[in-house]
Amino acid sequence: MTSPQTSPQQREHMIAEAAYFRAEHRGFQGGDPLDDWLQAEAEIDRMTAGGEKRAREKLADQLAAQLREYEGEFAHLTAKAREVSGAVRNELERELERLKPLRTSAEQALGEMRQRAGQATEDLRALGDKVRTEIADTLERLAKRLS
Repeated sequence: MTSPQTSPQQREHMIAEAAYFRAEHRGFQGGDPLDDWLQAEAEIDRMTAGGEKRAREKLADQLAAQLREYEGEFAHLTAKAREVSGAVRNELERELERLKPLRTSAEQALGEMRQRAGQATEDLRALGDKVRTEIADTLERLAKRLS
């Protein structure tokens, strides 16, 4: 397992270094090179998994902040739409209503992802992209219409 910042080549180099230091620590006497490697590999994987977890948590926090920001924009546009009359108002309200299930599902998915152990960082990136694309684009388009 590698973190988003650790390539497979870097991981292998880190394992080799750690295995070398294990052998050096015992004065290169006794021991088993394969055992040194396997123990070093487990140690490096534990260290890089922590970095991956932090990266995943950071992405989740960024997505949660983005959802809060969109919620403010949503409330603002909903209030502005009420000031408009006729067909434009109906269309704006339909568009805003269309976003509600996406907002709800994004919030639920974020909550579930935070709870799942071993959550893939890519899942959060994909969800963030979807939220940014669908919600942000619609909010921006509606804001332009109301300007």
